[in-house]
Order: sequence, then C-alpha cells, then structure tokens
Amino acid sequence: MFDSEQKMQEWLSKKLSEATESGGGLNDIIDEFNENSHGKSRPETRVIDSYHQCLESLGVNEVIFEDENISLKKGDILKPDFLLYAPGTESLVILELKNIANPTRQVGTELGAYSGELKSHLPFISDADIIHVVIASHWPTLLRHYIFNEIFWMQRNILCLEPYEKENDQVGLRAIPPASLIEGDVPLAISPKHI
Repeated sequence: MFDSEQKMQEWLSKKLSEATESGGGLNDIIDEFNENSHGKSRPETRVIDSYHQCLESLGVNEVIFEDENISLKKGDILKPDFLLYAPGTESLVILELKNIANPTRQVGTELGAYSGELKSHLPFISDADIIHVVIASHWPTLLRHYIFNEIFWMQRNILCLEPYEKENDQVGLRAIPPASLIEGDVPLAISPKHI
C-alpha cells in the first residue's frame, strides 16, 4: 500500500496535521472499530478494554515530536515515529509505524525503549499514562504474541491498527480485531495442586 515506511509516515503526518488543526486527533483518522463489541473470553475482553483506554486518549491530540530524537544521553538515538500528547487524559501517546513484514519484530524493542526514555524525562509517570499505538501493514505471529503479552499479562494499553485501501484509492486505518491477537486458550483456573 505504501512504497516505504517513509511514505507511510508522510501520509500519517498529513492526516494528523489535518485532524489536530481542526481540534481533533488520531480518532478522526480511524475508520473501523466496533466500540460496542464484547469479548468472548477474559483475554479478548482485556484487549477490547485496552483499545477503549487508548481511544479515550486519541480524541484530541497535539504532536510533540515526529521522528525526532528523544534520548537524554548524548550519542544515543531514540526516534519514535510520533509522540503525541492527549490533553483530555493527560497521557503521552507513542505511535509506531511498520510497513513491511520482517521489521515488525522490532516493535517490542522500540516501544519498550521509547517508554523507558519517557520515564527518564518524567520519572513519576505511570504505565497507565503512556498509550501505545502500533500501525502495521503485517501482523506476524511474533508481533501478535508480543502485543497480547503486553496487554493481557503486563496490563499495558496498546491499540493495534492497520492501513487499508478504501474507495477511490484512499487509505484508511482500522483496528485489528481483538480476537486475532489471542493465541490459544489462556488457563485462568487455579488447580488445587497449586495451593
């Protein structure tokens, strides 16, 4: 859909600029997400709750940085694709883009590094005040497992989006179905042998 990640970033930069100039945010760019959906399992419900938490922070946004170094250490380079501020929830939003299949494995490393650096800037910020949005063209097994672990076991707020082709060769964003992030059954019962 995009020739490169740079083209994807340019497209999103233009769309975000249009949305924020009119007092909106990333929510204005997202076309498809069934906000009334209910999970069929506890893990799926947690993913849906994560999506809702993220969407609350995407109604009004200000772009703080776009592909700029946020590292405090001289010589280190940490460049999130976008760093947004959500005044409504007083949250920081890290937006990471991936346009080709293989580099999606880097998402986990990058999100962790960017979150850690933000905590260096703001030592008392909580995980709940950092929202992660991943926009990827491909969602391989490794990335889906990583995202599920972060949302379900680590209780982080992550929204998973993918670009798609709309009518008239337009590009839109839609949420990855929460059920597609669940890999197998998660045993939540405790055996008497564990007590």
